[in-house]
Amino acid sequence: MKTYPPWYLLTDKKRIRFFEEELARELHPSHRLYGLKAKCFAKSDSNDDVAFEFEGGYIAVVHLTYSVESSGGFPGYEKFQSSESWLVNIKVNFLTMLNINSELTEFECLLLDLILGHVNIKDFELYVYEANHLESELGSDLYLDLISSDFKSSYSVANVLNEWYKNINQNSARDLRGLAREYTKS
Repeated sequence: MKTYPPWYLLTDKKRIRFFEEELARELHPSHRLYGLKAKCFAKSDSNDDVAFEFEGGYIAVVHLTYSVESSGGFPGYEKFQSSESWLVNIKVNFLTMLNINSELTEFECLLLDLILGHVNIKDFELYVYEANHLESELGSDLYLDLISSDFKSSYSVANVLNEWYKNINQNSARDLRGLAREYTKS
């Protein structure tokens, strides 16, 4: 599974157990989530929200309070019917945070996924060479620059596409090179 900032997947078993135990501690018997089996899988870096998968396959993002609640109204939560609907929600929130229109083309989505580390550079390069529509989407000059570029890292691709990205996302909070620096390891 992939995530979008500020969310990250939890892999440390101690942290997962901590959040699962904290949820159980906070839930009052009158809370709708009380007594349901929950598996923690992701945490937001921006607040105390933690994502849990509950029996039945739905996802609840719970805003942990780190206190024992005396009523069923807390902790607050938002319910999603599936991990896919949760992922769509956090992607839209991420794009909104960057002031990017969420109606992205296939190429724009793949480029964003490359920058975030969801797609490796070799798969992106293969897409660029095979996508027949890409030259008309980018224009001949930029397309030639892209296919001639060094596909060693996502930052090198971001460097080639930075001006194009700024033109189509004029209200974006960051340029493509800034995103690549912030979110990639390569």
